Amino acid sequence: MRKLSWMAAALWLFSCGAEPGGRTGLRSLTVGEGFACGLDSGGAAWCWGMGKNGQLGTGLGEESMRSVAVAGDHRFVDLCAGYVHACGLDDGGVAWCWGENWEGQLGNSSDQRRLAPTRVETEERFSQIACGHQHTCALGVNGGVWCWGFLGYRVTMDYYQMLAPTLVDPAVDLVRINGKSNILSVIDTEGRGRLIPDPTVCESLEMNDDNYGDDSPEPLRQNALWADLRLSDFCAGELFACGIDEAGTWLCAGNLAWESRCRLRPEPVASGRFHGLVCSDGSACALDHSGAVWCQGWNKFQVLGVDSPGEVVAPARIATERRFLKVAINSRNQCALDGKGQAWCWGSFIYSNYDEILTRPTVIQ
Repeated sequence: MRKLSWMAAALWLFSCGAEPGGRTGLRSLTVGEGFACGLDSGGAAWCWGMGKNGQLGTGLGEESMRSVAVAGDHRFVDLCAGYVHACGLDDGGVAWCWGENWEGQLGNSSDQRRLAPTRVETEERFSQIACGHQHTCALGVNGGVWCWGFLGYRVTMDYYQMLAPTLVDPAVDLVRINGKSNILSVIDTEGRGRLIPDPTVCESLEMNDDNYGDDSPEPLRQNALWADLRLSDFCAGELFACGIDEAGTWLCAGNLAWESRCRLRPEPVASGRFHGLVCSDGSACALDHSGAVWCQGWNKFQVLGVDSPGEVVAPARIATERRFLKVAINSRNQCALDGKGQAWCWGSFIYSNYDEILTRPTVIQ
């Protein structure tokens, strides 16, 4: 059985590498841990990769080497993938989630996984949705940020196992949310970014919302560091935050790679103009003006798509001449969307039973 599985995977990989490519017409892309999903032009959701926790949303709990339709004939306007769960917003602002549910990240008042989309139990309506490690957050149509699951893991226990949507920020002037890691990042109408909860910078991974020890320096709060900047993109990982300012400058604060120095304030990390910034727990990627993808940070599983197997201290271009419109990442896999609406993926995310790694962008069928 294992031999047959390996042969099927090899045939799939060969077919993916052939031109002209795979499924076209995707207009959005989101990446989870070992899986990914996208929306087609009609709003239907398609997922691929690991699926035993129900994260593909097909109702079967199985992996798929090709994109498969999410069950239920839903039409979504926004889509997000977390660690092993995913969620979508329909055109009425109703949130639907599927996959693993350890901390209540599906928002259905339980901790039981769901193999197909299940409606989030709330009367609130949302305009944007973001999935993180063990949480989901959404921006209310009338303002406010609502979250369910476990937000702020390793930072605070204030937002633990919220089994139903809970208001975590009542602000009505927010226009962007991003929550791929354990921290939620938001941008208001003035371009000001902040993190929920507000972590410290250059601290360990332990709980850091208190200053332990009389002789230790006062911890530097991330939000104070970003307060005076105007940002078009903003996101955070475990130990860092990055943003792109109005001039297209890519800035970061904190420790993005284990071996790099910790930046005590936002500093430029690359020259040029960037957009479409995204973060995972330990890495960050963005696109330049030509559509090339640049990444930096932890590089386990060669997730960054660069030639070097080690950490990437400064942003480096991924090893392809292709141009992309969007990039989506997680800690072990990444994908990008080209001008035809094709998803190209790399890292350790297609195979669930062995250690195969896609070292170059590979088109998804």
